[in-house]
Amino acid sequence: MIKRIFKRIWAYWFYICFSAIFLFFYPLFFFLLLNKKSYSFVSKLRRLWAKLILLLMGIRMDVSFEKLLSNNERYIFMSNHTSYLDIPCFAYAVKGYLHFMAKAELTKIPLFNIFFSTIDIAIDRNSNIDSYRAFQKAADNLNNGKSIVIFPEGGTSGRNYQLQNFKKQPFMLAIETGTPIVPVTFLDNWHLFLDDGCNFARPGSSRAIFYEPISTDKINIEGAEDLKQKVFDIINKPLLEAYGSR
Repeated sequence: MIKRIFKRIWAYWFYICFSAIFLFFYPLFFFLLLNKKSYSFVSKLRRLWAKLILLLMGIRMDVSFEKLLSNNERYIFMSNHTSYLDIPCFAYAVKGYLHFMAKAELTKIPLFNIFFSTIDIAIDRNSNIDSYRAFQKAADNLNNGKSIVIFPEGGTSGRNYQLQNFKKQPFMLAIETGTPIVPVTFLDNWHLFLDDGCNFARPGSSRAIFYEPISTDKINIEGAEDLKQKVFDIINKPLLEAYGSR
């Protein structure tokens, strides 16, 4: 009982930290996002925002890279998605200029939608037209040399670490634009801040594994299904090794 109360209080503390730090930075975000030339600085500012959130939450990032990533290369980062922590963890771990693709529901968060009308991309998966436009915008960004973060499950799994089925569109996007995919596994975020409606959180260590980029240059569109399975297996393997299957 005491643990549950502590976890509930810590979750509210997360929301307070998230909101207070964001409001502090909001005037800077607002003015910088008026000019596309400032987007790279916005990414640096988001990294500082993420560092402060994780510090105040008592969460230490433990990031490992199978291979150092080039600052001059564009990538599509794909990871499991179980928690609100995943976005600040990405902002912390990747030093470069990132665009996030995320579910359209995030645009309903007051003030937060400033990102999805500028630097980031919202996807309404209930609308084929909106989804097409979102992936077209993502393709344009990739063709302009910018990296993108996509959660191929299409949303948070919500209950535990188990991966949900991946959507096929992100892999088609990677093949069509010839962009390398970097699989990423967040091992601990699902129990540091579980997105299941219960608002439970706690401090601790967040381990992230960034795998070697997978080239898509020699894969045709018919290979999207195999590529999807390959990335799924890479991300899923350490989760099964750490927690087993249910």
